[in-house]
Amino acid sequence: KPDISSPAAILMDAKSGKVLYEKNSKQRYAPASITKIMTALIVAENADMSDMVTYSANATTNLESGAVTAGVTAGDIISVNDSMYALMLKSANEVANGLAEHVAGSVSSFAAKMNAKAKELGATDTNFVNPSGLSDSNHYTTAYDLYLIFNEAMKDSRFMNYAGAPSYNVSYTAADGTQVTKSWKNGNRYITGQAAAPRGIVVDAGKTGTTLAAGSCLVICSENAEGKRYISVVLKSKNRADLYDNMSKLLSKINK
Repeated sequence: KPDISSPAAILMDAKSGKVLYEKNSKQRYAPASITKIMTALIVAENADMSDMVTYSANATTNLESGAVTAGVTAGDIISVNDSMYALMLKSANEVANGLAEHVAGSVSSFAAKMNAKAKELGATDTNFVNPSGLSDSNHYTTAYDLYLIFNEAMKDSRFMNYAGAPSYNVSYTAADGTQVTKSWKNGNRYITGQAAAPRGIVVDAGKTGTTLAAGSCLVICSENAEGKRYISVVLKSKNRADLYDNMSKLLSKINK
């Protein structure tokens, strides 16, 4: 078995649902921004990608210290499609809040939709309090539940575009009417080429997450040389180097 130093991990055959490796896969952990996989899934199911989101002051300012943002401020108008790239690539927490308000009217109502979907998927050890993954003791999931959620999200080709793009260039209307141009880079080092997957493995998409409570986390889908697809999850690594080392150990099992 791979020598995984992180406390929880899982490697699944995406087609058959067979568990190829697991370690504490049903133990609850804080997921950090991996939460945004479910956020993207709910938005994709409930909003038109051409809809325009006007970001509120509550969405853009009600964040904990140090929270990652895309620099979106109150009154900015961005399409759902462009917002989804900010959500998945930049992991923007104010964008998660704004999308939640757009879909459900409030963060709490959106979280209820997230939990209903988790229950529908059989993710019974999951509870979401917000769409971002910012710290809350009642916000948790498991490696196995994240597999279930990501497996569902993968069925939508739009999600795969959002979660698999190395970068995205956007232009949107600011609150003062001026045009803002930005470029968002994917935080997944496999996607950007900053980390190398084992030979013969292609990483298609995924989501990173990091907070003090959650440590460094990563969920990805990948394909081996035979064209078989897999979903792998690593939770609570002590740092990014450890995270990618652990994930590469999982991926090395795919071609054996």
